[in-house]
Amino acid sequence: MSNATDYSAESSASDPVSAQSSEIDIPIQPAGVDEALADSAVVMLLTTADGTNVCKTFKHAETGVDVTPYGKACHFSVSSIQPQTIAELAQNLDAYSQRRDVCVIRGVPTAVCNLNYTRRTMAGADATFASKPRSWAMVDYDRGKPSGAPSLVDDPDGAVEAVLAQSPPEMQKASCWYQLGNSAGINPNKYSLHLWFLLDAPVQDSDLRAYFKEHGFDPALANAIQVHYIAKPVFVGMADPVPRRSGIRRGKQERLAAGPIVAAGTLARKIAEIEARQAAQERLRDTMLRALFRSSGDRGTYVKATVADLLDGPFADIVTTEASDGWVHCACPVHASSSNESLHINRETGQWRCHGCDVSGGTAWSLAMFLVSGDRDDAIAALKSAVPRE
Repeated sequence: MSNATDYSAESSASDPVSAQSSEIDIPIQPAGVDEALADSAVVMLLTTADGTNVCKTFKHAETGVDVTPYGKACHFSVSSIQPQTIAELAQNLDAYSQRRDVCVIRGVPTAVCNLNYTRRTMAGADATFASKPRSWAMVDYDRGKPSGAPSLVDDPDGAVEAVLAQSPPEMQKASCWYQLGNSAGINPNKYSLHLWFLLDAPVQDSDLRAYFKEHGFDPALANAIQVHYIAKPVFVGMADPVPRRSGIRRGKQERLAAGPIVAAGTLARKIAEIEARQAAQERLRDTMLRALFRSSGDRGTYVKATVADLLDGPFADIVTTEASDGWVHCACPVHASSSNESLHINRETGQWRCHGCDVSGGTAWSLAMFLVSGDRDDAIAALKSAVPRE
């Protein structure tokens, strides 16, 4: 039995919205709703100032179908909705999806934002929008058709279930409003779905971005001013091949658990901190090595030595394959590579990584230290031999 509800027919019947109308009721916050959660549930609506379509247009042609892509508007007016339930979210977004000139962003207007006519920017003192924790998120599924999944056109409810079956458990449990992508029914190779969730707690954009990256979803939708497209496509000289483009999928829970999203962000920050410390340590080692050469009269030796010098000199025997874009595949002497190609080194950029040891770097010094198993004297000797002293 399907968990989805067709809300589009109900919402359009009770609250019809023409392509040019802006008279849409905004729900009032019900009593008993947590104020912080209610505030974070605000969905910012942008309406193009010049009426530019923020949807695709499909026109019948003798050779097939001509496609006009999403319009690129520069200025917008700003309004908002504040849904507290999936039903309210569905009712409002279904209604606004009838408008060709409306889209959504996560950000909050700044003090300099003119709500009647503004650009979409977060740059410097003239920033018109800022990041703010939100208790909603849109997941963009734009991949190949899942194995065994039904047609988007014939069974959108089943398509949603097939996509969620490949998604994290917390998404499988939560209710959502779904909308098919503009190209659904036109491009048979496109399997595009937008899944809108309400969260049980506000999350920062950075946490949501890390969560999307972890699970293979588009991380750009976690940016404060990234456009979330909701307008239905326009068809000229042809009918919409999709009978129903949206609906509610009911899960065991009304809201998506925010815990895993916050955890993904926390992990990403810890990894970034570790990488930053490692980079700082590598820079410190480089500085100390330069000082060592200066004190011993070997001026310039280290500065001149490059990763390419090492590969052409003392470590030429580890190179097994010259790949593309400056990369070479090498036999790693540290873990006795059986494939003889697990160590990848870029002659041009200096980047290197051993997939067997799971170690990487970006300088001649770090590579030399790795290849001699951390022996500083051996690394110095290798660098010296790579570039003969003048």
